[in-house]
Amino acid sequence: MEEYIMRGASAVVLSDAIFDKEAISQCNFSKIYKLAQSATLLGNQAVNR
Repeated sequence: MEEYIMRGASAVVLSDAIFDKEAISQCNFSKIYKLAQSATLLGNQAVNR
């Protein structure tokens, strides 16, 4: 994600980072939530560099 933002991207698709197929099939919303938080943190760090 950082590379895309550093190269000027204004948006990044996070579907693969957030929607783990196993977590979805098991309705593991806790894991999906944690993945979303992690992706958000990485995105914020990349923007603030």
